Amino acid sequence: MSHHSAPLTPPSTAPTTPKSPTGTDEYVDSEKGQCNDSLQVHANPGSLQQKFSRYWNGLIPRSASPHTQSKHRHSDGRPKLVQRIDDHPHGYPQLAAFVNSDENFLIARKYGYLRSRVLLYRQDELSVLERELVALDADDQENRPMALTSRKHDEQTDKDPVYSRKVLIQKIDDKLKEYDNVVSRIQTYVSLRNPTGRNVRSFIDWIQDHKPLTKEESSFLEHKDDFVALSDGQENGWLDGLVEDTLNFCLPDNLMRVRYHMSFDSTAVQPSQLL
Repeated sequence: MSHHSAPLTPPSTAPTTPKSPTGTDEYVDSEKGQCNDSLQVHANPGSLQQKFSRYWNGLIPRSASPHTQSKHRHSDGRPKLVQRIDDHPHGYPQLAAFVNSDENFLIARKYGYLRSRVLLYRQDELSVLERELVALDADDQENRPMALTSRKHDEQTDKDPVYSRKVLIQKIDDKLKEYDNVVSRIQTYVSLRNPTGRNVRSFIDWIQDHKPLTKEESSFLEHKDDFVALSDGQENGWLDGLVEDTLNFCLPDNLMRVRYHMSFDSTAVQPSQLL
């Protein structure tokens, strides 16, 4: 009678976790799926991998499903469900899933230089219109003084479709709307805080490791001094940072590859990836 040893890996139908160069907890908010029980890691009894698996499972809750509960919640208090980033196609879909996986990764360029250029351009356009209005007033003061004391008289006596005061005032009003819009947008961006150095490093490292974009379209990473944080961050962000700094100090590099922005509801790191 033949004896068959137990399989060392889960059957093909069993859900598996994403294999990532960084071991990032790659999850994105999703409305589907169920939270299941812990996944048992298959390893030889008494092996170093199994021993480490038991230790690792004691630190991190695990899930047999690609969906699990997140610490983030809906407005009605229901916990959000999360889905692995690797479930999304490589490229912009996967990058969007990564950015959406944690509020700390909501990082974008403010394009401060371009905004300043647009502001200065619109400002000069208004300056030109302002000089035209001042010149028109000076001309009317000498030749049509009643036009400066009565709007009705001004419109009745000046029918010029291009240079009349009414036409000029309308141009100024339209240009002021454009200018105010630019100023308002700049105010919004300058009020945003700068992302922490830790979050910027993690954001850049993930993109450089996974290479979701072409080299040309990844060039925005060269402008990290222009980054702003679109979220105020999580309430326990300081604790996450403390834990990460402690791990950085205590654990060797091959283990630190998997701590990459580990949230407290993370579930998808395979201990076999660490050995």
